[in-house]
Amino acid sequence: MLKPEEAQRPLTVTELANEIRRAVRPLTALLLKGEVSGMKQGGKGHYSFVIRDGQSLINAFIYADDARRVTTLPEDGQVFLFRGRVDYWTQYGTIRFVVDQVEFDDVGKLRARLEELKRRLESQGAFAPERKRRLPFLPRSVAILTSPTGAVIHDLQETIWERYPNMGIVVYPVQVQGANAPMSVARALRRCNDERLADVIVLARGGGSFEEMYAFNTELVARAILDSGLPVVTALGHTSDRTIADLVGDAECRTPTEAGARVGRSLYGDSLGPAGSPGATYIGMMRANMTSIIDSLRGG
Repeated sequence: MLKPEEAQRPLTVTELANEIRRAVRPLTALLLKGEVSGMKQGGKGHYSFVIRDGQSLINAFIYADDARRVTTLPEDGQVFLFRGRVDYWTQYGTIRFVVDQVEFDDVGKLRARLEELKRRLESQGAFAPERKRRLPFLPRSVAILTSPTGAVIHDLQETIWERYPNMGIVVYPVQVQGANAPMSVARALRRCNDERLADVIVLARGGGSFEEMYAFNTELVARAILDSGLPVVTALGHTSDRTIADLVGDAECRTPTEAGARVGRSLYGDSLGPAGSPGATYIGMMRANMTSIIDSLRGG
C-alpha cells in the first residue's frame, strides 16, 4: 500500500493502476452466478462477454486455452456458474472477471431447451426415416471424425481393418468436448463433403455425462449432419440419452466397435465367419473384383 508521504504527491496513472490491481489480486477462485450477454470471440480464440444480474454487471473474459477445456461455451441469455478471478487490466482501465471454468446453473432448463430444439427439428422432418441416407453397399473409404487421442479411434480402425483390410480410412481430428467442439465438428463435416475422400462418415466419441456430450446436442452440429451429402453414422458411446446428433444421423451405433462393423455390414455377415475364414476370404475376393469393375466403369 501507499506510504503516507507518497500520498502527498500526485500519483502517475500507472502507479494508481498498479495499486488497484494489487488490491483486487487476492480475489481468486471465486464462484460467480449470472446471465451471459454480448458473447464475442476474438481473433486468437479468446472470448469476452458480460455477466449480469438484475442490478449489476461485470465484464468477463475466457482465454483460448481455458475455452478449449470448459464443458460448454456460454450463450447469450443463459445463466451459468463461473469460476475465476478478478483482474484489473491496466492498459484498458477495466476490471474483468477472468473465467477458467463454466458449469450449467440449471441442467433442467438446458434439457427443456433441448426438448424445444428436438420438437422444432422433428416438425421440419429432420428425424423422418425417409430422410435418412442409405449407407453405401461397397464403401471404398470411411471418414472418422473423433478425437485424435484415446481408445475410440483405435477401436474403430481395428474393427474396420480386421473385417475389411482394404478399406481406406481418413481421419478428421475434432474436439469432442469443450466450448469449441460444436464448431470443430461442423467444420470437419463440411470438409468431408468438400474433399469427398470417403463414402461414409463415422462421428464418434467414448460417451460421457450430459454436460460432456453437450456438443452433440447443439443445433450447429445437427444442421451440419443434415446438410451432409454423405451418410453419417453416429457412435457416441454408452449414454442414457440419445443426442440430437443420433436422431438426425443416418445410422446410430452405441459403440465405435459397432460402428466399425456397421459401415460395411452389407459386404458380409458375421455368419460367414471371422477374417481369414473361407466365407470371409470369398467375400473379400468378391469385393476386390467388384471394386475393380467399379473403377473401370469410372474410368479409373
